[in-house]
Parts: sequence; structure tokens; C-alpha cells
Amino acid sequence: MERVRELVEKAERGQFTKEDLGVLSEATRRALKFMLDKGIPITPKNFEVWFMVFAGMILHNAPDTSDNIDQFYRKVEQFLEEKLREERELREMRRETEEVLNFSADRLGKVLESMDEHDRAIESQLKQIESFMRSGVGSILETLLGEIERLKEVNSRLKRELEDARNTMNTLRKRLAKKAQEAIRDPLTGLYNRGYLEEELKRRIRLFDKKGRSFAVVMADLDHFKRVNDLYGHLAGDHVLVTFASILKNDIRMDDVAARYGGEEFVVVLDALGLNAATSVANRFRSRLESTPIIWWENIIRVTASFGVAQVRAGDVPETILDRADKALYLAKSDGRNCVRSERDLVTRQAPPA
Repeated sequence: MERVRELVEKAERGQFTKEDLGVLSEATRRALKFMLDKGIPITPKNFEVWFMVFAGMILHNAPDTSDNIDQFYRKVEQFLEEKLREERELREMRRETEEVLNFSADRLGKVLESMDEHDRAIESQLKQIESFMRSGVGSILETLLGEIERLKEVNSRLKRELEDARNTMNTLRKRLAKKAQEAIRDPLTGLYNRGYLEEELKRRIRLFDKKGRSFAVVMADLDHFKRVNDLYGHLAGDHVLVTFASILKNDIRMDDVAARYGGEEFVVVLDALGLNAATSVANRFRSRLESTPIIWWENIIRVTASFGVAQVRAGDVPETILDRADKALYLAKSDGRNCVRSERDLVTRQAPPA
């Protein structure tokens, strides 16, 4: 869906190529025809969804089959849901930040007023002491003792104000930290979300360009996941997603990153590994999922996944390395599913026979 979003953004800026225009026109034609054939109301929202479905299929050279339409529809639905949720989370974080800043300014203003009052009291004491030095003790001593008592009260109040401000700031800081974590995590599986994954890929590509530190990307897609939802329900499907996420979390290293890419698709970034080693890791993921019985009430659900592997190379951006992994994944699907294919397999298949 990232490629579709980029295509739409280029069109909005008027910077699209002739090839882009062809994709936009064809996606529009196919979306309108599909909606008319299926009796789907042609509203702006419905058109946006089906336009993205067919644009994605065109960009990925996916045949116009019902399975592919269902698959890309789920991807678009997940993408739009994540986009809406991220917008809500950003608005909430902005509100929380403004609350912290407003609260801090109010509290600090009160503390400064107390400190000013403290300073004025000290200045008054100094004047009293000067007067005391020039005259006798008398009532001046009583006045000084009274001022000292009042200063003790001021200090106590100031201490309470500062303590209250600190406690409140700590509470708000924890809430903001929680919101920040929620903004980068998938709420169902606990893995990182797509937005965090893309930023992490940008960071690792910069590190690769600067220091030559390699990494590989494994893209996984659960096989026949729609069948699980149809047979057992969406809660069972969620349980399957959580189980697979647990397998990934338990089998990666500290410097690796596992993310839910959308729907039943997952991406793992493997630090400092080449293509062969990453393919072995992907096969380990595949084997562990295949051998894990997923218990749902009285049912035992057997699930497999297909995997595509790509290694970073010079000139990469997140979209290019993800695209190579996605094409390798598509090859694994074409080869019967429940297998691993790498970008090297793509080159081998495309090479002319000797």
C-alpha cells in the first residue's frame, strides 16, 4: 500500500510520469467497473478503497482473481484503519503535550510567586536587622521571630507545591511514554507497527551507507488466512496472528526487529545477516509455525506461512528492499506456499536457459 500512497501523492502534486498516469487510469477504470458489477455505491469513501485495491494489484502485477482482490482489499482495509488510528494517536499525544506544558507553566508560575514572596520577606528581615543594629531589641526582636515563623510556613508551602508539581509531572510523563509506545506498537500482537518499521529501515539503511553494516528483511504472509476466519471466526484469526507474533518475538535477537506489516503480513529485520543466513532463519520461523498446534476451543488449527527474503544493497530505500522481499514472497506463494524464497531465486527464475 505504500507504493499506492506514493502514486496518489505524486498525482496530487502533478509530478506523475506517463507510466504512473497509465496505472491511475487503469485502476480508476477497473475500480468503477467492479463497483458497478457488484452494485457497490460509488461514494468517495468506497471509491478510495477500491481504487487502492486495484492500483495495488496493478503495481504488484497480481492477476485479477477473487483471491487477489480479497487479499488486497484486506491490505487496504488494514492500511486505512492504521492510518486513522495513527492520526487519532497523534492528536491525543498533542493534547497530552499541551496539557503538560500548560500545567507546568501554571505550577511554575505559582512557585515563582512563592519564591518572590520569600525574597521580599528576606529583604524585610534584613531591613529589620539593620534597624535592630541601630536601636535596641524591644519589639523588633518579636517582629523578627514572627517573620521567621512566617518564612517557615512559606518554605513548607513551597515544598508542598514543588512536590505536587513533581508528582504530577511524573504521572504525565509516564502517560506520554505509554502513548509513545502505543503509537509504535500493533495493539493486537504487540509487535512494532508499519510506521515504526519504515523509520527503522531508514535508520539501518543510513548505517549501511555510512559503515557498511548489512541487514536482511524477511517478509511473511500466513497461508490461506481467510479460510481460518471463515471456518473459525475472526477471534480465532486474531489468536493465530498473536501465536505467530509470539514465535517471531521468541526467536529473534536483541538487535532484530519484528513488525506487523498489515493484515496477516509480517516483516522481520535481521541485523548483520546476509541472504543465506537470513533464509535459514526464515526457514526456522516457517518450521516452528508449521509444527505449532494452535488450540482454539475444541479445535486444533494448523497454520503455515510463506516467506520472502531480501538483503540491503547500495541505493536502497525502504520501499525497494521491501518490494524485493514482497516479490520473493509472491514467488513462494506461486511455488505452493509454506516455503521460503529469496531475491536470488527471483534472479534465477528470470535468467534465460543456458
